[in-house]
Parts: sequence; structure tokens; C-alpha cells
Amino acid sequence: MFVPTLLVTLVAAQGSQTAYPGFVEVMKVKEPVSLHLIHAANYLVSIGERRAVDALLTYDKKHDFAESDFLYVLSRCIYEPKRVGGYFLEPAIGQIFPARPKNLSALPINPAMIQEGFPFNLIQGVTLAGMPELLGPQIGRIQYRGRFRAQPLIPTDDPLGLLDRLKARKQWPYADADPKDISGIVATLRRQITEVLRFTASSNPGIQKAVTDKSIHWDAARQYYIPRS
Repeated sequence: MFVPTLLVTLVAAQGSQTAYPGFVEVMKVKEPVSLHLIHAANYLVSIGERRAVDALLTYDKKHDFAESDFLYVLSRCIYEPKRVGGYFLEPAIGQIFPARPKNLSALPINPAMIQEGFPFNLIQGVTLAGMPELLGPQIGRIQYRGRFRAQPLIPTDDPLGLLDRLKARKQWPYADADPKDISGIVATLRRQITEVLRFTASSNPGIQKAVTDKSIHWDAARQYYIPRS
């Protein structure tokens, strides 16, 4: 697909010599994947598009290939499709499991998904087919179809009920999925929600009761769930 030169100028350098220590520190933190996506995406949004893309590409050049899947997903969490019903093309990294729904606009940023401000990594596995697409060209294609996120991610105050609400909507992305795949998809989404809540409770024992009572609140300044006052 043709991508205008003006757009790819942001990614053509494939990363600069700037270290972006703030982003490196965010990436070092060991935490559940959804929480990691929130913290990394919100950091990138805070520094603006040009520096965010440069930070991603610079980090990608200097770190382990094993982190690439996370960077592919993260890059989609900082952009939104330009038009209603729009979607991003999947990264050319092989056959991604689970397969994307037939209705491509149902999962516009696949293999990521953001619902009520809560991000998910949908990649359960990848069957490689040749050399995977580099991060730079992928971001160029995302820029062609999308716009940089204007606001940080602020996840719902009721993450435990998120999956039930999502499944009850007409826009449930996997309505046309193979039934044998749906149980694994639902389990992945539930696990990523549960991991965040367990991590929150283990990091702050005083919040355990609030998590159990569904009386937590996302503190945008601290970037963590706290007990509702």
C-alpha cells in the first residue's frame, strides 16, 4: 500500500540516538500486560507523537526481539482510526492466533483491543512466515489510517464487570468467531483483567477488600487503582 512521504518521515530514521530514559524505565517494570500497556501508552501519549514514535523505534533497535510482540500491540494503543468504522491492517508478522473477525472494524486496532479504557493484548500465538515486518513500516501504515491518541488511557472503575458488559453488546468482536476459539479468547481477556487486580492487591494489601467489594477507582495521577473514597 502506498504511504505518503510526509507520514513516513516520522519513522524513516528508525530511531534516533536519544535514549528516552523515561520510556526505558517504564518498559523495565514487571507488571501484568494490561497494566504495562496503560503505563507505556500513557507515557508515550504524554511526550507527543514525534517523540513517541522515535522512542518506540529507538527502544526496538536496542532491545530483545522477544519484546517485539508487545511493541506491535503498544503501537496500536497510542493511535485511533481516523474514521468511524476504520481499522488498522494487522502487522505482517505471520499468522496471528486467534484469527481476526470477519468484520474487521469490530477489532479496529487488532491485535490490541481497548474497551472502556482497558487495553488487552490479543496475541495468543504467532505462526511465523518468513521475516516479520519491522516496527517502523508498521507504524507508518498505522499513521496512514489513524491519528495519535489525544488523551491517556483511563481504565474503567469496574474491570471485573467489563467482560460481561462487552459480551452483552451488539459490538462483541468475536460474534462470528469459530466457537472452539471463543473459550480461549474469553479466558485470555479474563486472565488479563484478573492479573491487574491481583497485582494491585498484592502491591497494596490495604486495597484487597476494595477490589473484592468492587469499590476501586483509577487514580490518573498515580496510574493505579486505589480504594474509592
